[in-house]
Order: sequence, then structure tokens, then C-alpha cells
Amino acid sequence: MMLTRIIFILSLLITPVFADEVADKAEFKKLYAEFNELYSSSEDIDPIIEVAEKLIKIAPKAYGKNHMNTAVVTYNLASLYIEKDLEQHNVELENQTTILLEKYFKILDRIDAPKNRTYVNQFLVYLKASVDDHVEESIKSEARKIQKIAKELDYEPQELAKIENSLAHILFKNRQYQEAKDFHEDSNLNYEKAYGENHFKIGENLFSIAKIDMGWNKRELAEKEFLKALDIFEKNGELGNTLAQSTHAFLVALYEEMGNPDAATKHCQAVAIERPKDFDKEIDPLYRKLPDYPSTRREGYVLVEFNVDTNGNTQDVKILESSAAIFEKNSLEAISKWRYAPSVQNGELIITENAKARIEYRRSR
Repeated sequence: MMLTRIIFILSLLITPVFADEVADKAEFKKLYAEFNELYSSSEDIDPIIEVAEKLIKIAPKAYGKNHMNTAVVTYNLASLYIEKDLEQHNVELENQTTILLEKYFKILDRIDAPKNRTYVNQFLVYLKASVDDHVEESIKSEARKIQKIAKELDYEPQELAKIENSLAHILFKNRQYQEAKDFHEDSNLNYEKAYGENHFKIGENLFSIAKIDMGWNKRELAEKEFLKALDIFEKNGELGNTLAQSTHAFLVALYEEMGNPDAATKHCQAVAIERPKDFDKEIDPLYRKLPDYPSTRREGYVLVEFNVDTNGNTQDVKILESSAAIFEKNSLEAISKWRYAPSVQNGELIITENAKARIEYRRSR
């Protein structure tokens, strides 16, 4: 059985044996042999987990709570839970995984285990598995801790850049946006050392930084970062195509927020022209202005039909259906400001006729 998560398998289980530990050590060795056999041959993860759970119970009795063997079976079980959660997305399993990984690293610290590449990789697994479980200061200090350890090891610049990029995404998911931006910038310094300033990975980091600055309403700064990222993606050819499309879309929204619809038009058209195939009305807006909720406690919807011109603007907007007239005016006003990528036929921009959008009005619960 091949798991996508690396599991640190014990290769040597020889330690001094005392009389009162003989039975527990014998049981441990028996279970570990069964674990290895199942791990190498079983296509079903549940029997492996069952044995791993037995191992984690007996390991402290056989070797003590603060022993490398106890640490290893703890990490093994956490890794199996991660693998199982990829299939189930079980919150309880995620919580158990976080507890096990915390226990694992506490054991390593108590026995003064070496802070090597394996430690760094496993700590990244821990941070990724425990997103949203950290308090603000904890996740920031842990990210800096693992960056410091990595810098003291023999990583090449591109390897360190990859670690810093992973930490940036972990921090972003934990809503630590300033720290995420800092790590993206650190990552780019190392990617530049390794590859020069126009590498695709540098564009990826710039794209992420620009989204953060856009969220902070630092629009002029975000504009420069998006444009620089776009330039890098375009220099990287096919590799950069998908993110170039996404960058154009963000620039449409950014320029609309900045009150520059002409600049937005350029990027609406770029999305249409650079797409790999012809599109018609089955497209989502690149920029949408949410309608104001009317002064009513009711909920409802409006179904609207419109055309999209070659600049990506909506035209001839009309109501097809609505649950109540009170929602109609605000819906028309909102959709009149939406921007789309124009349709393309045979390489030419054309008007999209009879496009449709449904706006739902729901009160927050």
C-alpha cells in the first residue's frame, strides 16, 4: 500500500530490556511486525490504523513516554489519520491528528532529537494538519521557529524558498496576513538567488502578495504587484497561462474598485483572447457588485437576462423572473456594473446575447 504521506517507519527496535518490560516489548515487536506487513501489503487503511492504535497504547509501557520508539508510533498514527482524512474530511479525526502531532514534537524536544530535514518536513505536516487550531502568537512563533531551523541546515536557496512559501500559505489560512506576506517576500528573495527574477515561482508569490494588499485596500501597491506577476507569467509561456488568467481577473476587479473601467476593459478582453477555447454565455463575471439588501425582512431571488458587449460590459439588462418586486431595482443596478470576459468566436470578440444570472437574497443566520 502506498500512502501519499511519508510515514517514518522504525527500522531498529533494540533497547535494554528489564524483566518487568519483557512482555510489553515482546507484544510491541509482534505488533510492529504486523504493522510493517500490513503497511507494505494492505490496500485498506483501516486495519493498519487498528494496529497503529494498539502500538501507541503499548509503546509507553514498553519504552516510556519520552522514548523515540513512542514518538515514532505516535507520528505513524497521525500520518495514517491524515491519509484517512483526505477521504473523509472528518473534524474529529483532524483534531486527533493535531493532538498526536503536538505530542510527537513534545517528545522530540524532551529527548533533544536532532533538528534535521526530517524534523522540518514533519513540522510542516503538523502545521498544515492543524490549520485553525493555533492561537495567533503560536502559529507565528512556530513558523519563525521552523524557518530558523531550516536556515541553519544545508538547504539550497530554492529549497528554503519552498519551505517559506509553504509557511506563507499556512499563515494565510490562519488569517495571519502580514506574516504570510513577509514569508512570501522571504521566499522570493531565495527564489531570486536560485533562479533569477523572472522565475514562475516568484510570480506565484507576487500574486499572493498582491491579493493580500488588495484585501487591505492598498490598491496602487496591489496593482504594481499584479502587473509584475503578470509579466512573469507571460514570460513563462504555457506554465504561466492559468495564473495569468487569474491575474487578469483580479486586475478587472481592482481597476473597477479604483474607478478605472477602461483599464478593467483591457483585462476583460485579455481573459477572453487568452482562453484556450471559444466561450459564450456560460461564463462567470470577473467583477460583481453585490446589490444592496432592500428594507425588508423577506428573502428571495431575481433572475436577470442581459447581453455582454465586446468590452465585457453588461447591456440591455432585464428581469426574467423574481420572487418579489422589491428585489428588482437593486438587482438591475448591481448587474449593470458587473464585468465579464467577452465571448470569442473564431478568434474574434463578439457580443454575448441572452446571458443570465440569478441573484439570491438571504439573511445571515
